[in-house]
Amino acid sequence: MKNKKCLSIEALGKISNQEVDQILLTLWDIGIEEVDGPKSILLGQKLILAKRVLGIPLSNELTSLKYWESVFSIDETQLRDLLYYLKVPMSKKARKLPTGAIKKLKAEIIRRKSIYQTTLIKAAPLIAEEISTDVLKWKVIGHREDYISLVSLEEVLQIHFALVDDFVTHEDPIDPAGPRNSDILGSAIFRQSTSIGTELKYPTIEMTGAALLHSLVHNHPFHNGNKRTALVSLLVFLDKNQSMLVCREDELFKFVLNVAQHRIIREKYVDLSDREVLHIAEWIKDNSRAIEMGERPLSFRKLKQILAKYNCDIFHSGGGTNIKITRSRPGKRFFERKRILTTNISCNNDGREVQRRTINKIRNELELNEENGIDSAGFYEDSASPVDEFILKYRKTLLRLSKV
Repeated sequence: MKNKKCLSIEALGKISNQEVDQILLTLWDIGIEEVDGPKSILLGQKLILAKRVLGIPLSNELTSLKYWESVFSIDETQLRDLLYYLKVPMSKKARKLPTGAIKKLKAEIIRRKSIYQTTLIKAAPLIAEEISTDVLKWKVIGHREDYISLVSLEEVLQIHFALVDDFVTHEDPIDPAGPRNSDILGSAIFRQSTSIGTELKYPTIEMTGAALLHSLVHNHPFHNGNKRTALVSLLVFLDKNQSMLVCREDELFKFVLNVAQHRIIREKYVDLSDREVLHIAEWIKDNSRAIEMGERPLSFRKLKQILAKYNCDIFHSGGGTNIKITRSRPGKRFFERKRILTTNISCNNDGREVQRRTINKIRNELELNEENGIDSAGFYEDSASPVDEFILKYRKTLLRLSKV
């Protein structure tokens, strides 16, 4: 292997024969947090550290006798005997491997692994992974609710196909699209309403959302895009129940990936699924809060739809970011002419999220506020975030999830 000064995560995966998402999780665990996908590059000391934790030898190690002694768990005399058996000429005084030796030693590793794996299959009942039988103490996480608005089968399908449309021209499209099994999908969605007798198993928003996310990720009901569909479904569920996430997107991406890799609980349990749901519920509780009036994510595209209902006109200034918004209003007295109210804001695209202070400015200057008979409930009446609003808001996370 050549001593390259930099390598991508994708290249490290090919060298170490590991999945990209597993490598990312391993590197995050040791503090290398700037990597976020297969194209991320590592160089210098961080590349050396990454190689070491992934079990990838450095160039100088590959020619070292000590390295191969540790690989084969043999001493120097046995290694020299192995080299003789592999027909690698080497003098007794040589401390470095000659040309061609590394290739033959790697081939010998593959041959021995093949024999070892065959033995493992035969001995599987004798070496089964130890699983803890500790009894799970079920608990309620969050506040019990008299009514929880669930996400329906139709809504999850809408979310999935909205993502399909959004990623159709992306380098990682959701293809093939659609559910791979309708019964599995139905089961994943039904889990929200699981009950023990007349008692709901998940009586809080946090627990119900956790069950939904866990099922859509791990039941794999769709051919592709399960993690992305699960995340947007969770966001829609929380919104339906007047709640929202407040964590950074980097944290959200890592958490969803950890859920998918069964990394949120390291031990093995018979009831691992229930334990993971409780852990996810705790995370949602710690990283969400109730929506205050007017705090729903609102893109400029959605804001334009709201303003159109109040007969507002929007003018873009010469293709730049400056935008003029006007609203025609009758005179304050019957004999006064109509007034043209005007406000100016800055926005560069329809998908951009509009800050709350900007919305307040628009409402105040165009008389769309409480003083003029339009309260927040009325203004935001139809602005609850639809699926495409969440796809726009969390595009960075969804793009990163598409790569792993």
